[in-house]
Amino acid sequence: MKERLLRFGDQRITRTGVVVIKSQQHRSLERNREEAMARLQAMVVAAALGRETLTLRKSLGVTVAMCGVAIALAAGLAVLGVRLFEDYVVIPRVLGHAVGLTPLTVLVSVTAVGILFGGFAVFLAIPFAAVLATLLDVVIRHRNPAEEETPAVLFPAKENES
Repeated sequence: MKERLLRFGDQRITRTGVVVIKSQQHRSLERNREEAMARLQAMVVAAALGRETLTLRKSLGVTVAMCGVAIALAAGLAVLGVRLFEDYVVIPRVLGHAVGLTPLTVLVSVTAVGILFGGFAVFLAIPFAAVLATLLDVVIRHRNPAEEETPAVLFPAKENES
């Protein structure tokens, strides 16, 4: 393990193989020692697993060592919940409102284009769905887009502001 740590190329390891970890964030010596031990543990785990997993393992190791497994798990679940809420509720509503589509249409169009044409074509999913919805309105519902009420402007021009 010592050879892997030396090959790891971390600045905290001297040429002679001494590991120097400085921790002065807390007022008590015990908390600084706990943090230094957590950093050492994260460094050893990262050296054992390889550089590509360094940041994830380091943050997870420090969180578990400093706060405990329950708090680390709760924090991870909270981040996951917020991310899922944003991805599946907030963003489709904002995008759908901006182009006149329902959130379900936004989700279905992005998913379908991603599956059919790949990740690079996802950028074109919303404009394509908006054009398709307009064509369906004109051809099937016999609506004239020029006569429809336009949505409010998101960012008004400077001269209209008072």
